[in-house]
Amino acid sequence: MAGSAFAILGGILLDVWRAAGLFSTSHWREVGRLADFPRDGTYPLPAERIAVVRKGGRLAAISLECTHLGCLVNALESGFFCPCHGSEPGRWFAGDRLWLILILAAILVSQAAFIVIGQYLRGENWKFVIPF
Repeated sequence: MAGSAFAILGGILLDVWRAAGLFSTSHWREVGRLADFPRDGTYPLPAERIAVVRKGGRLAAISLECTHLGCLVNALESGFFCPCHGSEPGRWFAGDRLWLILILAAILVSQAAFIVIGQYLRGENWKFVIPF
């Protein structure tokens, strides 16, 4: 009985420890001010290996690094193009090229956009990034 209570407490403490690390400012990197990003457009930042996408009332940060071969994916107005795979521009988050796109966790603080290093969102979670 005491062993299972200890295991539950340990699990809770582990979750708290992980959450504290995620919200530590050392994990967040500023990528620009909200005014730097055009409305309904893609703003590539090749040095950061990300593109910031603003669409309607949402802002997302997308990794420009191919998850398969590590090459730099090109951000185009019509979508994204992976030169390693020769994949043609298409819809951003649909079709058979979904595995090429990684959405980074992002936050907006006092009109500054930040990404969290090493934290990616999967599947349809991109719809929940930075509503404003």
